[in-house]
Amino acid sequence: MKRKVILALLATMTLTVGSLGTVFATESTQGITSQTSESEAHTDTWGDAYYVKDADAVYDQVKVIDQEEKWDWVINIISPAWDEEITEIHTVCFTCGCDFDAEGMSNEEVSAHAKAHVMNGESGDYGSREVVVDTIHHEAVTEKVWTKVQEEISHMENVLVTPEKGH
Repeated sequence: MKRKVILALLATMTLTVGSLGTVFATESTQGITSQTSESEAHTDTWGDAYYVKDADAVYDQVKVIDQEEKWDWVINIISPAWDEEITEIHTVCFTCGCDFDAEGMSNEEVSAHAKAHVMNGESGDYGSREVVVDTIHHEAVTEKVWTKVQEEISHMENVLVTPEKGH
């Protein structure tokens, strides 16, 4: 019942469907029955809807931008920051780790140090070892690049082209 009422309402009106054409009603034996307040039966007869293409209408496709593309400066890292260790070969005590070169000890002082360990029942071994004497920090190498950070969002629409008067 609802469907027939809706079809009857649509058929009575001339509708422009989007930008494609017009819907009209035709004569037909189909109809709907409605009741008035006085309980009289009334039958309206409406035709089936059909589609008519406007022959003179000209449509053009137009790009509609919903959201603009966005650009911004982006930092591009060419090489990251890093620390460089500077090492030297020093003479160190293998028992207590004393760096004789860093302490500025003479050969006699190194021998006395090793002898003291031996007298205490420890190993008096010493020798050469690579020691970190400095650290050089290198900053990251970067560049600023103008980059698209968001694509454009758009869609196409049909637009009725109206000819200018006099043409």
